[in-house]
Amino acid sequence: MKSKAQMATLILIAINAAIAVYFLLRPAPTPTFNSAKLTGAVIAFARDQGAKGVAPANTVSLRQLLNGGYLQSNDVRAFDGIDLVLNINASETDPNSILAQAKMPDGMSMVVLGDGSIQQMTPEALRLKLAAAGTNAPPR
Repeated sequence: MKSKAQMATLILIAINAAIAVYFLLRPAPTPTFNSAKLTGAVIAFARDQGAKGVAPANTVSLRQLLNGGYLQSNDVRAFDGIDLVLNINASETDPNSILAQAKMPDGMSMVVLGDGSIQQMTPEALRLKLAAAGTNAPPR
């Protein structure tokens, strides 16, 4: 018969193994983004452009907001690897207005339109849509 010390040791080993398995097999946390901070950053960017006497930009990229210190990377971790561009002057009343565009790692773009729909577009289709809307191509 095993001693109490041996039994306690086996129980501790089993508990440690269970904890290790839990941490190794648990799903990775879902990246998040803080929409309030993103909205505030876009507003601050537009305000600062005007204060500097710079003509307001039609668009702002997530990269510009991060580089300008308007956002921290933790605020927009969900967009890692995605080139996100927001249209500052987009019209929510025009259903074809491009509110935001996200270039995915595979080269395709996801576009949010004024009617709330989301469309996947090839680079050529996006270029044509932007040209038809009189909007410049997204920054590269």
